[in-house]
Amino acid sequence: MSNKPYAPKHPVAHIEHQQEKRANEERQSSRLIHYHWFYFAHKYLKPGDRTIDQMVQAARSGKQNLA
Repeated sequence: MSNKPYAPKHPVAHIEHQQEKRANEERQSSRLIHYHWFYFAHKYLKPGDRTIDQMVQAARSGKQNLA
């Protein structure tokens, strides 16, 4: 792999590359948020508490809204 920066042959290819890069960053961010909420809910709330399910579902929905 070369150390050269990405250089598209056509301006549209550059825009598509930037959009793909941004989409990947958004997916990573939303996944991280979901994992943190999941960890928090299971660590600090009582097992069997309905709040856990609600928080995890809200995090999952937020993840889908961000992505």
